[in-house]
Amino acid sequence: MLLVQTLVVAALPFVVLVAIFALTSWHERRRAARVRLQILVTDAIHRDLGAVAAPEVERRRGGGWRVRMRVPAGRPALIGPLVRVAERALEAARVERFEIVLLPPPATHPSARGARVGTPAAALAR
Repeated sequence: MLLVQTLVVAALPFVVLVAIFALTSWHERRRAARVRLQILVTDAIHRDLGAVAAPEVERRRGGGWRVRMRVPAGRPALIGPLVRVAERALEAARVERFEIVLLPPPATHPSARGARVGTPAAALAR
């Protein structure tokens, strides 16, 4: 019995390391799949419509994928083609469950348009 306990205690660090490596590998595969899908959708949009949107791809909690995109301001006619291109790219990647979420363009405060964030180095030298 003492031999079995000794072997279990001796093997425990190796079992923990293998579990950590397996978890890290699983996490990296999921991350690589998300990045691959995001690049695929982005390339399809940029190829067909130009650089009009930057999709963000993430896994949905219940399974499947979510693609979030900010629609260009003042170009409502672009929304339909944008969704169609994203759908075609996801279907080409054989993604079965997905949703496309369209977001409004980011709101800018009128006073922030001409505001400077920092002082230029030339002004500091004076």
